Amino acid sequence: MTTKFDMSEPHSHDYYELYFLLEGKREFFARDKTFLLPSGSFCVVPPFCLHKTEGGAYERVNVNISETLLKKEEIRFLNECAKVGALRLDEAYRPLLVSLLREGVTVRATKGSLRRDYEASIARTVLYLLQKQVLTPISTAAALPALAAADPVVWKTVFYINEHYRETITLDLLSAKCFLSKVALCARFKKVMHCSIMQYLFQIRLSKAKELLSSTEKSMEEIACDCGFSSANYFSLVFKKEVGLSPLYYKKTR
Repeated sequence: MTTKFDMSEPHSHDYYELYFLLEGKREFFARDKTFLLPSGSFCVVPPFCLHKTEGGAYERVNVNISETLLKKEEIRFLNECAKVGALRLDEAYRPLLVSLLREGVTVRATKGSLRRDYEASIARTVLYLLQKQVLTPISTAAALPALAAADPVVWKTVFYINEHYRETITLDLLSAKCFLSKVALCARFKKVMHCSIMQYLFQIRLSKAKELLSSTEKSMEEIACDCGFSSANYFSLVFKKEVGLSPLYYKKTR
């Protein structure tokens, strides 16, 4: 779909997102990397990966694909793209891809029993064309200072949370590690990430919990412990409040 609005708060989902930037420039954050995306580029966001995007006026199209619909080699390809982070489309394929992507947007706006099949067909064709191209990585060095170099303290905090989310993390602990007051650290984090430190920590833990619920047979107690929640009861309570489903029901629907 096309838009001129930001998705500036970190979020995640349980499917692969192929994010194509057709016009404009965007700052794109995924996991712990930031890129300045030019027009004619794309990112692959794997399931349960926290990400956000912001910037000025732009046009983008998302292609969302469930892992259950993909072949092993397609999953391998998407995971390799996700590791790179951001890629520039081959100019030889770009017109055809853009045409397909915009057709997909038109299909989404229609109703009918064949819509889902047609969307899936377009998504698979887009994926096939991506695999045929020579894709050029976009370096993290292209990241805008506003999201990276301008505030290394924020990135130190992001990296620490990403690595230690299983542990007890407090504002006192983080402020001591950054040699800043809690007020100063929270203000700087909010300015860059558009959410509070505790909200970011919660979203990391929630994304990891969804991933474990979808891919393992671990008990609620094990998942709560692995994701840094204080107890299985508390985990179930906050999960249902945020997702709208109990962890057990969420697991059954995956």
